[in-house]
Amino acid sequence: MDNQLNIVITGCFTEQAIGHYGRTQAKATIEAKGHKVRSDLSAKTDYLVIGTAVPGRPPGPSKLAKAKSLDIPIVTLDEFLRIAA
Repeated sequence: MDNQLNIVITGCFTEQAIGHYGRTQAKATIEAKGHKVRSDLSAKTDYLVIGTAVPGRPPGPSKLAKAKSLDIPIVTLDEFLRIAA
């Protein structure tokens, strides 16, 4: 796929506006659209997709900080699915 994006996900994926997503379903949904889900952020990452925060546990604070330092767009799963449609 020519426009394949490199995506990193972090956080809990439940109660999203488009339905109930667990982390596995979020990854499968992104991959079904032809994109690659990676575990580590790098300069080659196109988007950091964040899930909802679990009370007392924000979504991947170190990933959020690294994404900000690399100017990687940070979006929710719903936002990403609209962008990647």
